[in-house]
Parts: sequence; C-alpha cells; structure tokens
Amino acid sequence: MNVVLRGMYYHAAHYLPVALGAAITVYGYQFLYHRALVPIDSITTYLYVLCAEVIVFAAFLFHTYWIGMRNMMYANH
Repeated sequence: MNVVLRGMYYHAAHYLPVALGAAITVYGYQFLYHRALVPIDSITTYLYVLCAEVIVFAAFLFHTYWIGMRNMMYANH
C-alpha cells in the first residue's frame, strides 16, 4: 500500500505544472482581452494555443506516469 501511495504522490505532483500552464494561458488571455491589448480575431490563435497545450501536457503526464509505474513495478524487488 505504501508503494501505491508513493506512486500517487509522485504523479499528483506533476499535475501542478499542467494546471499552472493552463491557468496562465486562460487568465493571461482574459487579462489581455479585457484591456483591449489583443484584437478580437486573436481568439483563433488562443484556441490553437490551448489545443497545443493539451497535446504537450498530455504527453508530459503520460511520460511521468510511465516513469512512476515503471518505478512501482521494480519497487518490490
């Protein structure tokens, strides 16, 4: 059970950069949009950035998941 908890704690810590990256993108764009610092048609670029972040962050989380599960597999040896 302790091995599983350590694995969960390891993986949970990797959600923080993903959450921060998404929050910075969303709140940053809202900040710029409400102050009229970006044009109206920039919404398409904003959506492309969000889509790219989903792919990059999913790859990052899968990579860290893979590392954590591989380490858990060898933890009992």
